[in-house]
Amino acid sequence: MSKSLQDQLMGAGLIDKKKAKKLANSAKKEKFIKQKARQDTEAEKQAKLKQAQQEKKERDQELNRKLKEEADQKAIFSQVKQLVSHYRISDRQGDLEYNFNDGGKIKKLRLEKLVFEKVSRGLLCIVVIDGVYDLIPRPVADKISERMPELIVVDNSVDKAVSAESSSQSDSEDGLSDEDYYADFEIPDDLMW
Repeated sequence: MSKSLQDQLMGAGLIDKKKAKKLANSAKKEKFIKQKARQDTEAEKQAKLKQAQQEKKERDQELNRKLKEEADQKAIFSQVKQLVSHYRISDRQGDLEYNFNDGGKIKKLRLEKLVFEKVSRGLLCIVVIDGVYDLIPRPVADKISERMPELIVVDNSVDKAVSAESSSQSDSEDGLSDEDYYADFEIPDDLMW
């Protein structure tokens, strides 16, 4: 059996036992340091791997949440579309023009007198779906406003008019409200907006 390099160097007289022990200890220390470093890098790799898995899990959960929200919105939109297609007023063509504001633009619908009055009083509402304006009854409009209120373009209901009027109403100096002041003035029958 061949001798180790250390034994050969000691046999040749190049190093003594003290130096040989010192070299052996330093070799052991280096080996220990390398193992420790390897363990540290393994621990770091494991930590990074866990962090990456956690981030991926969070991204997946966020993506699933967004997909679920989109699916819910599509379902709600299809419900609203079905309500409108089922309850829309189809025979609405008439001589009177009903003007209304949609997104800063004035739009017109030609309506019969009876339908015009119902829209003005808030018994019928105007909704827009895919750029098409439809008339629907008040109860259906209430259901739609619960789901997607942005689709209702014209809603002249008394409840909303009263709440808007009461919030913006200011009493004049003599204690009369605007409604009381204008009660004596007659509104012409042919006035249309």
